[in-house]
Parts: sequence; C-alpha cells; structure tokens
Amino acid sequence: MLSAARLVKRSVWVWQLWLSPRPKRRTNIASQSTFTTAGGAAVYEFLIEDDGSWGVGETHFIDNPIVKAGLSGPPLHIHLAQDENFTVEKGVLGTITDGKTYALTKADGKLTIKAGTRHRFWCHESSTEDLVFHGWIDP
Repeated sequence: MLSAARLVKRSVWVWQLWLSPRPKRRTNIASQSTFTTAGGAAVYEFLIEDDGSWGVGETHFIDNPIVKAGLSGPPLHIHLAQDENFTVEKGVLGTITDGKTYALTKADGKLTIKAGTRHRFWCHESSTEDLVFHGWIDP
C-alpha cells in the first residue's frame, strides 16, 4: 500500500507526464539549432558559449506586424534561481523590469535582470531596424 505522500508524489509525476511527455532519451543538444516563431516574427539561434553554457541569439523583424505591436517577446515572467542577461547588437530592445520600461541599444552594454525580478522584453517601438540581441541565463 502506498503512503499518502508517495501517492501524491506519484500523482504529480503522472500528471507531469501527461502534460509534457518525456523523451526516452534526454539530450543536451537542441534538435534544431535555429527556428522561426509562428508568424515569422523572430528567429532564435541556440548558441554554445565559450564556457560551455547555452545562449540564444534572437532576431526580431521590424516589418512584421507582431513585432510592430510589441508582441514578439515572451510575456511577463520571473526566473526564480537565474539571472537573465542581454546584449543588443542592433536595434532597440524594450524591457519592463519590475514595472519600469527601458529602451536599450548596443551602446548601453550588458543588461542583467536579477533572479526573482518580474520582466519581459520585445522590439521597442522606437527601433527603426530589426532587433538583434544575445541572451543567456546564469547560472
């Protein structure tokens, strides 16, 4: 007979498998190194950093209606245990960080959003060209 705690743990595990089936073999390499979002708003490229960690290069296309509407980035979210970092290569990156809006360019250097901070990002409406930036999580 299963204890109540073990039954709950097992039920959660079954629920997780139903919600998001796990592959038989896990990998640390993406099956595609580059993909385009629905609607063609952005291209994501998985990068392996010099230290072996993963990063993402993103290009958001300024002429796309989704990008023009400020909807090409993720919704407001939080990383509980990781800092998220960005460097802009081209265009203007809009961010909301703890309720304040910022517009960042290449000249601004690296932006670090600390763990536990509510944030989102997108191609800022002041950008006159495609937004190209690099993002990574630490640790």
